Amino acid sequence: MFDCEHIAKDIIATPLLRWAGAKNRMIHVLRMALPPGRRLIEPFVGSGSVFLGTRYPAYLLGDRNSDLINLYHWIQKDVDRFLRFARFLFMGSYPDEETYERTKRDFNRMPKDSLERAILFLWLNKTCFNGVCRYNSSGEFNVPKGDRTGPLFLPEEDIRLFHRKSTIAKFLNEDFRVLVDMAGPGDVVYCDPPYVPRSMTASFTRYTKDDFTLDDQFALADACRKAATRGAVVVVSNSDTPLSREIYAGSLLVSGRLTHMVGAHGDSRTMVAEALFLFGDANGNDFWTMGKLLKSVDLRSEPESCYTLDVTEPRTSL
Repeated sequence: MFDCEHIAKDIIATPLLRWAGAKNRMIHVLRMALPPGRRLIEPFVGSGSVFLGTRYPAYLLGDRNSDLINLYHWIQKDVDRFLRFARFLFMGSYPDEETYERTKRDFNRMPKDSLERAILFLWLNKTCFNGVCRYNSSGEFNVPKGDRTGPLFLPEEDIRLFHRKSTIAKFLNEDFRVLVDMAGPGDVVYCDPPYVPRSMTASFTRYTKDDFTLDDQFALADACRKAATRGAVVVVSNSDTPLSREIYAGSLLVSGRLTHMVGAHGDSRTMVAEALFLFGDANGNDFWTMGKLLKSVDLRSEPESCYTLDVTEPRTSL
C-alpha cells in the first residue's frame, strides 16, 4: 500500500498564488504518478504546485500567461529587489473598492516585463475575487475586487523558497506546443490544461486573452503522443468525460473522483470525475503498474480529498 501521508507532507514550498485548478490538494497523487526523469517539463505551470511539490534535477516551465511568467522571472533573478518594493504594497490591509480599481488600472498600463507589474500581479491575485485570473479581449486584467478584509500579508518565506528552487528552473512565456516539442529521452512532461467541459454549457478557464479550444485539446494530445515516441513520458490531467477519452485515446487512463469546493465562497462541495492520461513508458512506476492489478484503491483517507482509481488499458478509440 502506498504511504500517501508521507508523500502529501513532503512538499518543498507553498504556491505563491491562488489559482483556478491548482493541484495543491492532488499533489500526493501526482508525486506517485510522475516517474523519475532528468527534467520535468510543465507547459501549463500555473501556480507552480507541481514544480514546488516534486524533486527533479531540472525544470522547464512555461505558460501562455505573460504576467505569470514575468512574476516568476523577477523572483528568480532578483528576489531581494522584488521583496524590497513589494513590502510597501503589502504594508496595510485589504483595499477598498476605489484603491483596488485604481491599482488595477495602473497595472494594465504598465510594461509587460516590468518589476512593478510583477509585484502588482501578486497583489491583485491576493485581493481580487477568489484569485481568479481573467483578461478582456484587449488583454486587460478585469477581475473585480474580492471580499476579504483585515491585514494583507506578503508571503516572504514562500517567495524566498520559490527563488531558491528556481535556480534549477527555466521559465518560458510560450504556447504549450513549444514546450512539449522540446521533450526528449529522459524527460517527464506534466500537462494540466484547461479541462474539457463536462457539459455543453460549461466553459474553459479563460486565463489568457485567448481561449483554450477543443482544437487546442486535440493538438495537445497529438503533441503528447509525438513526445512519447521521442522517449519522453507524458502525464496529462483532465476531466474524465467521453470526449476527453476520445481526445487522449491511446493513453493509459487512471480515472478518479475528486472533491471540489464550489460556489462564490467555496461553501459547498461536489464530487467530479477527473483522469490522468499516460503516454509513454512509466518505467515500472508503481502508481501505474499497481493500478493494473487493482480495480480501485483509495489514495487518501480524508473524504474531501479522496481520489479513487479506476485503471483502463490503452485503447485507440472509445
